[in-house]
Amino acid sequence: MVAVTALDRPDVEILFEGFSPAYVSSGHIVYGAAFSSAKLFAVPFELDTLQTIGASVPVVDDTYVENNFSYFYMGADGQGSAVNLWAHDLARGTRIRVDSDPNNLFIPRWTPDGASLTYANTRGDVLLKAADGTGDAEVLVAGDNSTQFPMSWSADGTLVFARLGASKQWDLWTRSSDGVLLSLIATSANERAAEISSNSQWIVYQSDETGLTEIYVQPFKGAGSRILVSTAGGKTPVWARNSRELFYRQQSAMMVVPVSNDVFGKPKMLFDGPFLADNAGHPSYDVALDGERFLMIRTAQETMGQLKVVLNFDEELKRRVPR
Repeated sequence: MVAVTALDRPDVEILFEGFSPAYVSSGHIVYGAAFSSAKLFAVPFELDTLQTIGASVPVVDDTYVENNFSYFYMGADGQGSAVNLWAHDLARGTRIRVDSDPNNLFIPRWTPDGASLTYANTRGDVLLKAADGTGDAEVLVAGDNSTQFPMSWSADGTLVFARLGASKQWDLWTRSSDGVLLSLIATSANERAAEISSNSQWIVYQSDETGLTEIYVQPFKGAGSRILVSTAGGKTPVWARNSRELFYRQQSAMMVVPVSNDVFGKPKMLFDGPFLADNAGHPSYDVALDGERFLMIRTAQETMGQLKVVLNFDEELKRRVPR
Protein backbone atom coordinates (compact mmCIF):
# COMPACT_ATOMS: atom_id res chain seq x y z
CA MET A 1 0.00 0.00 0.00
CA VAL A 2 1.05 3.61 -0.64
CA ALA A 3 0.30 5.86 2.33
CA VAL A 4 1.10 9.42 3.35
CA THR A 5 1.48 11.34 6.59
CA ALA A 6 2.72 14.72 7.73
CA LEU A 7 5.76 14.79 9.99
CA ASP A 8 3.89 16.83 12.60
CA ARG A 9 0.96 14.42 13.04
CA PRO A 10 0.68 10.73 13.96
CA ASP A 11 -2.11 9.61 11.62
CA VAL A 12 -1.42 7.80 8.36
CA GLU A 13 -3.73 7.88 5.34
CA ILE A 14 -3.70 5.14 2.72
CA LEU A 15 -3.78 6.61 -0.79
CA PHE A 16 -3.92 3.57 -3.07
CA GLU A 17 -2.60 0.07 -3.61
CA GLY A 18 0.99 -0.05 -4.84
CA PHE A 19 4.61 -0.18 -3.76
CA SER A 20 8.01 1.53 -4.11
CA PRO A 21 6.55 5.06 -4.46
CA ALA A 22 8.61 8.14 -5.32
CA TYR A 23 7.52 11.78 -5.48
CA VAL A 24 8.59 13.67 -8.64
CA SER A 25 9.01 17.44 -8.82
CA SER A 26 6.37 17.56 -11.57
CA GLY A 27 3.78 16.93 -8.84
CA HIS A 28 3.30 13.19 -9.34
CA ILE A 29 3.81 9.99 -7.41
CA VAL A 30 5.47 7.29 -9.50
CA TYR A 31 5.02 3.74 -8.23
CA GLY A 32 4.74 0.06 -9.05
CA ALA A 33 1.26 -1.43 -9.09
CA ALA A 34 0.64 -4.68 -7.26
CA PHE A 35 0.36 -7.70 -9.62
CA SER A 36 1.58 -5.56 -12.55
CA SER A 37 5.31 -5.38 -11.91
CA ALA A 38 6.15 -4.81 -15.60
CA LYS A 39 4.59 -1.34 -15.59
CA LEU A 40 5.44 1.93 -13.88
CA PHE A 41 2.46 4.12 -12.97
CA ALA A 42 2.08 7.82 -12.17
CA VAL A 43 -0.71 9.74 -10.44
CA PRO A 44 -1.00 13.52 -9.84
CA PHE A 45 -0.47 14.43 -6.19
CA GLU A 46 -1.11 17.68 -4.32
CA LEU A 47 1.44 18.42 -1.59
CA ASP A 48 -0.74 21.02 0.13
CA THR A 49 -3.61 18.61 0.74
CA LEU A 50 -1.65 15.33 0.59
CA GLN A 51 -4.24 13.96 -1.82
CA THR A 52 -4.17 12.48 -5.29
CA ILE A 53 -6.02 14.65 -7.80
CA GLY A 54 -6.47 12.38 -10.77
CA ALA A 55 -6.35 8.88 -12.11
CA SER A 56 -3.26 6.67 -12.27
CA VAL A 57 -1.75 6.24 -15.72
CA PRO A 58 0.88 3.69 -16.85
CA VAL A 59 3.90 5.66 -18.03
CA VAL A 60 6.65 3.10 -18.65
CA ASP A 61 6.25 -0.48 -19.87
CA ASP A 62 8.58 -3.46 -19.57
CA THR A 63 10.20 -2.30 -16.35
CA TYR A 64 11.26 -4.06 -13.20
CA VAL A 65 9.91 -2.60 -9.97
CA GLU A 66 10.79 -4.38 -6.74
CA ASN A 67 7.68 -5.60 -4.94
CA ASN A 68 7.84 -5.87 -1.16
CA PHE A 69 5.64 -8.92 -0.65
CA SER A 70 7.67 -10.57 2.08
CA TYR A 71 5.42 -12.36 4.52
CA PHE A 72 2.83 -14.97 3.64
CA TYR A 73 1.44 -18.15 5.09
CA MET A 74 -0.84 -20.79 3.60
CA GLY A 75 -4.08 -21.68 5.36
CA ALA A 76 -4.92 -25.00 6.95
CA ASP A 77 -6.84 -26.10 3.85
CA GLY A 78 -3.99 -25.15 1.50
CA GLN A 79 -6.29 -22.78 -0.41
CA GLY A 80 -5.66 -19.54 1.46
CA SER A 81 -2.59 -17.34 1.58
CA ALA A 82 -2.10 -14.21 3.69
CA VAL A 83 0.08 -11.42 2.32
CA ASN A 84 0.63 -8.09 4.10
CA LEU A 85 -2.45 -8.02 5.17
CA TRP A 86 -4.65 -9.52 2.45
CA ALA A 87 -6.16 -12.99 2.48
CA HIS A 88 -5.91 -14.65 -0.94
CA ASP A 89 -8.12 -17.57 -1.97
CA LEU A 90 -5.72 -19.50 -4.20
CA ALA A 91 -8.44 -21.79 -5.57
CA ARG A 92 -10.90 -19.04 -6.54
CA GLY A 93 -8.37 -16.32 -7.33
CA THR A 94 -9.99 -13.79 -5.00
CA ARG A 95 -8.61 -11.72 -2.14
CA ILE A 96 -9.93 -9.80 0.84
CA ARG A 97 -8.22 -7.01 2.73
CA VAL A 98 -8.01 -8.13 6.34
CA ASP A 99 -6.59 -4.94 7.86
CA SER A 100 -6.01 -1.56 6.19
CA ASP A 101 -4.04 0.01 9.05
CA PRO A 102 -0.47 0.50 7.69
CA ASN A 103 0.83 -0.11 11.22
CA ASN A 104 -0.68 -3.63 11.25
CA LEU A 105 1.23 -5.44 8.53
CA PHE A 106 3.68 -7.88 9.99
CA ILE A 107 4.07 -11.66 9.97
CA PRO A 108 0.55 -12.99 9.32
CA ARG A 109 -0.20 -16.45 10.69
CA TRP A 110 -3.44 -18.39 10.24
CA THR A 111 -5.19 -19.87 13.25
CA PRO A 112 -5.58 -23.68 13.12
CA ASP A 113 -9.22 -23.46 12.00
CA GLY A 114 -8.37 -21.04 9.17
CA ALA A 115 -11.00 -18.58 10.35
CA SER A 116 -8.68 -15.87 11.67
CA LEU A 117 -5.25 -14.35 11.21
CA THR A 118 -2.68 -13.45 13.83
CA TYR A 119 -0.23 -10.65 13.05
CA ALA A 120 1.86 -7.90 14.64
CA ASN A 121 1.83 -4.12 14.55
CA THR A 122 4.49 -1.45 14.92
CA ARG A 123 3.61 -1.02 18.60
CA GLY A 124 4.70 -4.57 19.40
CA ASP A 125 1.19 -5.96 19.86
CA VAL A 126 0.18 -9.39 18.59
CA LEU A 127 -3.31 -9.10 17.07
CA LEU A 128 -6.09 -11.50 16.06
CA LYS A 129 -8.73 -10.70 13.45
CA ALA A 130 -11.26 -12.59 11.34
CA ALA A 131 -9.79 -13.58 7.98
CA ASP A 132 -12.74 -12.06 6.13
CA GLY A 133 -11.76 -8.63 7.47
CA THR A 134 -14.88 -8.14 9.59
CA GLY A 135 -14.85 -6.87 13.16
CA ASP A 136 -12.07 -5.25 15.13
CA ALA A 137 -8.64 -6.70 15.79
CA GLU A 138 -8.21 -8.23 19.25
CA VAL A 139 -4.93 -7.71 21.12
CA LEU A 140 -3.71 -11.17 22.15
CA VAL A 141 -0.34 -10.02 23.52
CA ALA A 142 0.30 -6.38 24.41
CA GLY A 143 3.59 -4.84 23.30
CA ASP A 144 4.75 -3.66 26.75
CA ASN A 145 7.86 -2.01 25.25
CA SER A 146 8.83 -5.25 23.49
CA THR A 147 8.90 -6.16 19.80
CA GLN A 148 6.86 -9.32 19.28
CA PHE A 149 5.88 -11.44 16.29
CA PRO A 150 3.49 -14.43 16.13
CA MET A 151 5.16 -17.66 15.07
CA SER A 152 2.86 -20.69 15.23
CA TRP A 153 -0.32 -22.18 16.72
CA SER A 154 -0.82 -25.58 18.30
CA ALA A 155 -3.99 -27.63 17.96
CA ASP A 156 -5.08 -26.75 21.52
CA GLY A 157 -4.96 -23.00 20.86
CA THR A 158 -1.50 -22.24 22.25
CA LEU A 159 0.31 -19.47 20.38
CA VAL A 160 4.10 -19.37 20.14
CA PHE A 161 5.52 -15.91 19.58
CA ALA A 162 8.99 -14.37 19.43
CA ARG A 163 9.83 -11.49 21.77
CA LEU A 164 12.72 -9.05 21.62
CA GLY A 165 12.98 -7.86 25.19
CA ALA A 166 15.26 -5.66 27.25
CA SER A 167 18.16 -8.10 26.74
CA LYS A 168 18.04 -7.34 22.99
CA GLN A 169 17.90 -11.07 22.31
CA TRP A 170 15.03 -12.91 20.64
CA ASP A 171 13.34 -15.48 22.87
CA LEU A 172 10.31 -17.73 22.38
CA TRP A 173 7.16 -17.39 24.49
CA THR A 174 3.76 -19.03 24.57
CA ARG A 175 0.25 -17.72 25.13
CA SER A 176 -2.25 -20.35 26.25
CA SER A 177 -5.85 -20.40 25.07
CA ASP A 178 -6.88 -18.68 28.30
CA GLY A 179 -4.30 -15.90 27.91
CA VAL A 180 -1.48 -17.07 30.19
CA LEU A 181 2.00 -16.01 28.98
CA LEU A 182 5.01 -18.23 29.66
CA SER A 183 8.64 -18.16 28.58
CA LEU A 184 9.35 -21.21 26.40
CA ILE A 185 12.97 -20.88 25.24
CA ALA A 186 15.13 -18.06 26.58
CA THR A 187 18.93 -18.10 26.34
CA SER A 188 21.73 -15.66 25.64
CA ALA A 189 21.32 -16.51 21.94
CA ASN A 190 18.57 -15.52 19.48
CA GLU A 191 15.75 -18.04 19.03
CA ARG A 192 13.36 -17.28 16.18
CA ALA A 193 11.41 -18.79 13.27
CA ALA A 194 9.58 -21.29 15.48
CA GLU A 195 6.90 -23.65 14.19
CA ILE A 196 4.91 -26.37 15.92
CA SER A 197 4.40 -29.66 14.09
CA SER A 198 0.84 -30.44 13.00
CA ASN A 199 0.58 -33.17 15.63
CA SER A 200 1.73 -30.63 18.28
CA GLN A 201 4.48 -33.01 19.37
CA TRP A 202 7.52 -31.01 18.25
CA ILE A 203 8.63 -27.42 17.95
CA VAL A 204 11.36 -26.43 15.51
CA TYR A 205 13.25 -23.16 15.60
CA GLN A 206 16.49 -21.50 14.58
CA SER A 207 19.19 -20.40 17.04
CA ASP A 208 22.56 -18.71 16.66
CA GLU A 209 24.02 -19.98 19.94
CA THR A 210 27.11 -21.44 18.21
CA GLY A 211 27.73 -18.31 16.15
CA LEU A 212 26.17 -20.02 13.13
CA THR A 213 22.40 -20.11 12.79
CA GLU A 214 21.22 -23.73 12.95
CA ILE A 215 17.91 -25.60 13.14
CA TYR A 216 16.87 -27.31 16.38
CA VAL A 217 13.91 -29.49 17.32
CA GLN A 218 12.62 -30.34 20.78
CA PRO A 219 9.38 -31.67 22.28
CA PHE A 220 6.80 -28.91 22.41
CA LYS A 221 5.37 -30.10 25.71
CA GLY A 222 6.84 -32.55 28.16
CA ALA A 223 10.36 -33.81 28.70
CA GLY A 224 12.82 -34.66 25.96
CA SER A 225 16.17 -33.73 24.51
CA ARG A 226 16.85 -31.00 22.00
CA ILE A 227 18.04 -32.23 18.58
CA LEU A 228 20.28 -30.40 16.12
CA VAL A 229 18.87 -31.29 12.70
CA SER A 230 20.76 -28.98 10.32
CA THR A 231 24.35 -29.26 9.18
CA ALA A 232 26.48 -26.32 8.05
CA GLY A 233 23.80 -23.83 9.01
CA GLY A 234 20.10 -23.39 8.37
CA LYS A 235 17.29 -20.85 8.71
CA THR A 236 13.49 -20.50 8.62
CA PRO A 237 12.25 -24.08 9.13
CA VAL A 238 8.75 -25.17 8.07
CA TRP A 239 7.03 -28.50 8.79
CA ALA A 240 5.28 -30.62 6.19
CA ARG A 241 1.59 -30.80 7.08
CA ASN A 242 1.91 -34.51 7.94
CA SER A 243 4.90 -33.86 10.27
CA ARG A 244 6.92 -36.48 8.36
CA GLU A 245 9.28 -33.98 6.75
CA LEU A 246 10.97 -30.81 7.92
CA PHE A 247 12.12 -28.15 5.47
CA TYR A 248 14.54 -25.29 5.95
CA ARG A 249 16.66 -22.92 3.89
CA GLN A 250 20.42 -23.13 3.61
CA GLN A 251 21.31 -19.99 1.71
CA SER A 252 19.40 -20.36 -1.60
CA ALA A 253 18.89 -24.11 -1.24
CA MET A 254 15.76 -25.80 0.11
CA MET A 255 16.75 -28.60 2.48
CA VAL A 256 14.55 -31.47 3.67
CA VAL A 257 14.89 -33.73 6.72
CA PRO A 258 12.84 -36.97 6.83
CA VAL A 259 11.09 -37.77 10.11
CA SER A 260 10.09 -41.34 10.99
CA ASN A 261 9.10 -42.72 14.40
CA ASP A 262 10.49 -39.61 16.13
CA VAL A 263 13.85 -40.08 14.42
CA PHE A 264 15.19 -37.19 12.33
CA GLY A 265 17.18 -38.24 9.27
CA LYS A 266 20.08 -36.66 7.45
CA PRO A 267 19.35 -33.37 5.65
CA LYS A 268 19.55 -33.34 1.88
CA MET A 269 19.08 -30.63 -0.70
CA LEU A 270 15.66 -30.73 -2.32
CA PHE A 271 16.26 -27.96 -4.87
CA ASP A 272 18.10 -24.69 -5.36
CA GLY A 273 16.88 -21.55 -7.06
CA PRO A 274 16.51 -17.76 -7.10
CA PHE A 275 14.03 -17.50 -4.23
CA LEU A 276 14.07 -15.23 -1.22
CA ALA A 277 15.94 -17.26 1.38
CA ASP A 278 15.79 -15.39 4.67
CA ASN A 279 13.48 -12.63 5.74
CA ALA A 280 14.87 -11.38 9.06
CA GLY A 281 14.15 -14.67 10.80
CA HIS A 282 10.71 -15.26 9.29
CA PRO A 283 9.98 -17.90 6.63
CA SER A 284 9.44 -16.34 3.20
CA TYR A 285 7.84 -19.55 1.89
CA ASP A 286 5.26 -22.15 2.83
CA VAL A 287 4.50 -25.77 1.96
CA ALA A 288 1.30 -27.07 0.35
CA LEU A 289 -0.80 -29.76 2.00
CA ASP A 290 0.69 -32.50 -0.18
CA GLY A 291 4.27 -31.48 0.66
CA GLU A 292 5.08 -31.42 -3.05
CA ARG A 293 4.56 -27.72 -3.82
CA PHE A 294 5.97 -24.56 -2.29
CA LEU A 295 4.73 -21.00 -2.24
CA MET A 296 7.85 -18.83 -2.55
CA ILE A 297 9.08 -15.39 -3.53
CA ARG A 298 11.20 -15.38 -6.66
CA THR A 299 14.00 -12.85 -6.42
CA ALA A 300 15.22 -10.66 -9.26
CA GLN A 301 17.53 -12.38 -11.68
CA GLU A 302 21.09 -11.11 -11.91
CA THR A 303 20.52 -10.25 -15.53
CA MET A 304 17.93 -7.53 -15.61
CA GLY A 305 17.98 -6.88 -19.35
CA GLN A 306 18.25 -3.34 -20.65
CA LEU A 307 18.54 -0.35 -18.37
CA LYS A 308 16.19 2.39 -19.54
CA VAL A 309 17.05 6.04 -18.90
CA VAL A 310 14.25 8.55 -19.50
CA LEU A 311 15.47 12.13 -19.95
CA ASN A 312 13.29 15.04 -18.85
CA PHE A 313 10.98 12.59 -17.10
CA ASP A 314 9.18 15.33 -15.17
CA GLU A 315 8.22 17.06 -18.41
CA GLU A 316 7.08 13.74 -19.85
CA LEU A 317 4.85 13.23 -16.81
CA LYS A 318 3.31 16.68 -17.21
CA ARG A 319 2.41 15.78 -20.81
CA ARG A 320 1.13 12.26 -20.25
CA VAL A 321 -0.45 12.69 -16.82
CA PRO A 322 -1.78 16.27 -16.69
CA ARG A 323 -2.76 17.72 -13.33
